This record gives sequence, C-alpha cells and structure tokens, in this order.
Amino acid sequence: MTRDTIYGDWSCTVYDTDSEEGIGEFCADAGLVSVFLLDEVLKYNPDFDYHKERPWTTTLIPDFKGTVEFEIEHEEGVYEGDTEFWKAGDTWEEYSVHVVGHGINKNTGEPINFRSTQTGL
Repeated sequence: MTRDTIYGDWSCTVYDTDSEEGIGEFCADAGLVSVFLLDEVLKYNPDFDYHKERPWTTTLIPDFKGTVEFEIEHEEGVYEGDTEFWKAGDTWEEYSVHVVGHGINKNTGEPINFRSTQTGL
C-alpha cells in the first residue's frame, strides 16, 4: 500500500509501542510512503537489498504477521505571538501520517506493535 506523506520528503523512526524503543528508520522520496511484503518485493526485484544495505531507507519488521495501516493525525492550536505570517490568536492546523502495525511474531507468538513518527526532513 502506498500514499502521500502530506508533508513531502521526510525521514521517520519506527517505535515499538509496547517498549517505546526504536526498531527501525525509513525515508520518503517523492513524498510517498509504502508498506510491502518483502517476499512480494523480492519476487519482482530479487536484487532488492535496501533493508540490508541501506537501513535508513527501509524498516524491516521480521516475522511480522498482522495488520498495518496509515493513520492520519490532526493537530490544531493557536499562535501565541505575532509574525509576518500570522497574528497572535490565529488558529493553525496540521496533519501527519503514521505507519501503524498490530500483530505478532509468527514464530514466537509475541506481540509486535509499532508506530512511525517523523523525525527528520
């Protein structure tokens, strides 16, 4: 599955939502983010190795069985000070995309839950 990032190009960190530890990173080029089954990618491109050779581009969740979705987060607030672009009291709103997964390790049965957060440009 693929969708636009709303933001454009970015880098993200994927966190285990149970332990809150980082479990991987990925980046977006062309303002898109995608989730694929590795065996499907390797069927079409057997030489794909970014998950091994370029780990900042691809987060691999080994032995994951479950569901993954794109979650859109909406935030809004009020500007506290004046600038040339807004006045104090004006409202703002932003949207962000997160990759969220819930499942298990298909070998051990242990839960695997994760969520991505934008951590760079």
